[in-house]
Amino acid sequence: MKRSKAKRRADRKRKMELKSRRIEYRLRERQGDDQPRPIFRGGNIRYEIAERDRGLAYGGIGLIHLMARELRLPERINERLKLLKRHMPYFESDHVLNIAYNALMDGSCLEDIELRRQDEVFLDALGAQRIPDPTTAGVRFIFGFDAIRPLVDRARALPETAWKRLTRPPKYERKTEPRTRPENVKARIVKEREFESIR
Repeated sequence: MKRSKAKRRADRKRKMELKSRRIEYRLRERQGDDQPRPIFRGGNIRYEIAERDRGLAYGGIGLIHLMARELRLPERINERLKLLKRHMPYFESDHVLNIAYNALMDGSCLEDIELRRQDEVFLDALGAQRIPDPTTAGVRFIFGFDAIRPLVDRARALPETAWKRLTRPPKYERKTEPRTRPENVKARIVKEREFESIR
């Protein structure tokens, strides 16, 4: 026997409310202890051809994170980048990977990280309870770099060949020609018609 449309609609609404409550619980404000390991721990993600009831627009992010873990990238970042005195709850690698994954998922600014924070499937793919919010990632982490003398000294000691300036390609190409500025005819008309200028 088929369920009524109202029943299906009520079920969908209940599932969405439950999902929202789970996200709110994961992102709740709490003061935790110093963490023993990074937040991005890796989920139990496996790739197989099967029907699933949840999806992720950037499904390859789980594979990228598995590769990063296999290469021990989080551990290497944490060993070489000593910025935080305590890990409550994020490690340096959590911040770096958070910003990198945001860019990989077409994030154009730090505020796009909030979209990832609200995506339960994304959090599960990374095996993370939560990820740093945009203000933590940007203001405290990125813009705090300049205040950390050893990091600045290390960056300045790099040879010129070790880095290059990042230039972003334009989002789209203009297909029209630049227009010339039209002639300002107001002053000419006022003079020709012998109007009085009230300027």
